[in-house]
Amino acid sequence: KVGNGLALNICNSSWGTTMQKLGLDAFVAIIEYYLSRQADPSTIVVKVNGTAVPNDPVNGYTYDPNTNSIVFGSGAVPAKGATIEVSYSAQCY
Repeated sequence: KVGNGLALNICNSSWGTTMQKLGLDAFVAIIEYYLSRQADPSTIVVKVNGTAVPNDPVNGYTYDPNTNSIVFGSGAVPAKGATIEVSYSAQCY
């Protein structure tokens, strides 16, 4: 790797290995999801594939009010293709 990229030799006779490395590097699990409106933290409910996720920094999610986002802990990162649903009441100022 070079910086945040991937350096591969396009002169290799076998593109299979090159494409495999490229494919694996292209998929990065998303752990942070930004909300469209400022959330009232006490009302946040997060579901992954219809199952409620606890408010837990390791095995669930946390809410970051500075970025207005839901951040999944290392033990609760949704799988590729998962459906993530976040419901909440917006804060009114």
